[in-house]
Amino acid sequence: MALIRIFIFALAAYTGAFIVRIGALFTHFSRIGTLLVMIVLLPGVWVCCYAQTPGTTKLKIYTENMPPYNYEHPSTRNAQGFTVDVLKGMLKRTGIAPENGLILVLPWARGYRLVQKQKNAMLFSMTKSKERIPLFKWVGPVAKREIWLWKNKTRLDIAVKSIEDAKLYSVGGVYDFASSQWLRQQGFRVEMTTSIEQNWRKLFLNRIDMVSALELEAAFNMKKLGKPFGVLKRLIRIDSRYDYYFALNKETDDEIVIKLQKALNDMKSDGTYESLKLNYMDETETIKPECTPTWEIIR
Repeated sequence: MALIRIFIFALAAYTGAFIVRIGALFTHFSRIGTLLVMIVLLPGVWVCCYAQTPGTTKLKIYTENMPPYNYEHPSTRNAQGFTVDVLKGMLKRTGIAPENGLILVLPWARGYRLVQKQKNAMLFSMTKSKERIPLFKWVGPVAKREIWLWKNKTRLDIAVKSIEDAKLYSVGGVYDFASSQWLRQQGFRVEMTTSIEQNWRKLFLNRIDMVSALELEAAFNMKKLGKPFGVLKRLIRIDSRYDYYFALNKETDDEIVIKLQKALNDMKSDGTYESLKLNYMDETETIKPECTPTWEIIR
């Protein structure tokens, strides 16, 4: 019995010493392991930090429905049109990207408010009027702007031979459009609404007498309504002073503005701009004006 107790005591002592040695050895290796883990993972930490360094400049980009220059595709909801195509080319050349990869199509009044509040924000297509020049930074011009008054050709009761004649009839306008605001100030009977599309529908419902629009815009909207361009009658040109621009928030970095302007200039120089424009030119026909355009808004 005594021998058994001695054996058990000796075994326990040996086992305890073994455990202590194993523990020390494990601690030693754990330190080495910790060091190895640090060596292996430390470069990864730097890589991670480097990967999170901002690389691509992002812009909040807004536009409105003004086909065929810029508008929302009815099914995909993506922005498209001539000026959208031009902008995409500019962004590709500069490495600048839309925030969240989106060009948002908004009502003009909302986009106009947002671009004034948000740094690195853009709104297009905007006229560079005297009043707006100090409010934004500008890139352009991206398109010419020649606005005419149009009527439903079947409205024989509307006869316009001069600007004073035109003031006798109602014309559709859009809130915050420079042309609409000016026409109202000059004594035109402007019926305001929130979108260009509503004006064309109102024209053929005889709720307004005339619509002010660019030729390419008028032709595109007729196609959208399933009507031939010939259902319209061009009356008189009311404005050709301004061109269309990309307007950016005043706090936008100058480097962004310079890069975008250079990209646009290069696209015009190398023929890319005209190539894109030709994709939309076949949507118009020639419609002679009812009278010779001799008057324009404040030259």
